[in-house]
Amino acid sequence: MRTVSSSSTAVYPEWREIEKRLFALESLSRLTEEFASRPDFERLTQFLLLTIAGQFSIGSACLVLRETSDAGTEHLYYGTGRLRECRALAEAGRTAMCEGWLDGIPYVVSVDDSPCQDGFEALTEVLRDHGVRLIAPLHCNGRLLGFIGLAGKVNGTALSEPEQSLLGVLITTTAPLIANSLLFLEVTHLSASHLAILNTVPQGVFVFEQGERLSRINAAGVEILNELTAESRRHDELLGLSIDEVFSESTFPAWGPALKSPLAHEEGSPIQRLVAGNGPVERTFNLRRSAISHGLAMKPELVVTLEDVTTARDQENRLFELEKHAEKGVMISTIAHELNNYLGLITGGLELAQLSLRESDPVRTTRFVEQLVGNVANMQRFAAGLMDSVTLAPQKRKVSLNTIIADLVAFTAIQSRFRGLRIDTSLGQNLPAVDLDPDLITQVLMNLLNNAADAIAETRRGSGTIRVTTMRADDGIELRVADDGAGMTPEVAQNLFRSRLTTKAKGHGHGLMTCANIIQSHGGTVTVESQPEVGSTFIIRLTC
Repeated sequence: MRTVSSSSTAVYPEWREIEKRLFALESLSRLTEEFASRPDFERLTQFLLLTIAGQFSIGSACLVLRETSDAGTEHLYYGTGRLRECRALAEAGRTAMCEGWLDGIPYVVSVDDSPCQDGFEALTEVLRDHGVRLIAPLHCNGRLLGFIGLAGKVNGTALSEPEQSLLGVLITTTAPLIANSLLFLEVTHLSASHLAILNTVPQGVFVFEQGERLSRINAAGVEILNELTAESRRHDELLGLSIDEVFSESTFPAWGPALKSPLAHEEGSPIQRLVAGNGPVERTFNLRRSAISHGLAMKPELVVTLEDVTTARDQENRLFELEKHAEKGVMISTIAHELNNYLGLITGGLELAQLSLRESDPVRTTRFVEQLVGNVANMQRFAAGLMDSVTLAPQKRKVSLNTIIADLVAFTAIQSRFRGLRIDTSLGQNLPAVDLDPDLITQVLMNLLNNAADAIAETRRGSGTIRVTTMRADDGIELRVADDGAGMTPEVAQNLFRSRLTTKAKGHGHGLMTCANIIQSHGGTVTVESQPEVGSTFIIRLTC
């Protein structure tokens, strides 16, 4: 340690201040080097206290910080020698600082020369009980960080005025280092806290400083990279890599445009689903990017979030396949049932025709053959209808929707299932012609009318009303088919066109799905409004 030369200062008094500054700078250099080599605040305070004790031959010293910070430091009191553990001194010191008792003390003050602030006597008594002779405040930018308490010299003498002056210079010089060390620890502790929070997130989070170099990554992100690349890289080995190195083309093929396209706004980009992997491991991710701006940064940080949705994707695919098989099974059973009906009629007709031939009755034979031809024709129309329901390729032409409705209602009203029901029509005047496939639209209307009749039949009233209405819409025509039947619950109505759903005992749910597909193929929409025990209204909107 550098010591003050009494002979030189006696002859050349101007060297005294120079000697003080050199000693303070040398001590500051040692303290800075110590903290830089190992950022441990407790070790730094011990080094400072030992430096002071060694320079001034003091047996014990302590440092009391003013308030709790977020620096991650475990203690607010540090001591050496007899002052290593002094809870009463720590509590009294913090109370004095929090209540402003020490705001007016100079650089170094003797405990015997108590300042005038009210309440300082309580701290003075505790200091004297523990042998503390001097206290020196730690000021930085007008803020009191804490104070250093010093016992007397080992030989029992008091510090001289030059020594107290030198001590003041030393503490004044090192106070900013203490403040900056606490600030550094606060930032480090905050970053560690943020990373600890990020590590609880199941999604992989990657933060690129100014959009270029990886500055933060959570545990899930490290796991994603190591699983896909079959490597075992640590967290610190990934930091500093460029975005191209983190998301290499070999492992994340064709991800470049999604990762590097400019962000329209800081709220983030839309979620994109991308596939990664270059071997036995292949994963599907939801990718989202956003930006975080900082006042001092030239460019915002880029935040990339990856959510592994491989399992969800596989489940969706399996569910889709199961639904397709279920749909095929139901359709096959329905088609087989209808075809068996036709085949039964044809078989019966053939048997009757054979019987009439054996009886040599040409008139009856001719009638049975004509019936056979008619059943075969019906079977052909049924098959043609199946093809139409699969392809749904509209053959559009300009037609009047009102004409289609009028013709269909006239034909429908005489059928047995509509007996006892009233079909009211309110068709808008001067409606424009619309590009439609008349046969497909007729199929939709027939389905809706049949459904309305069935819904009324469920009420067992024996009567009811179906209302068919057309009107002008914003940019097209609106068609409504309403009934006063049994109605539907909100859950049923919400999923009516999304899945093979039916409330009928003998239904299979294909009718309304086909209706929705036909309307969509015309560029229109179909919705339903329904209330149990009140009725339902199907609303079709077509553009002109």
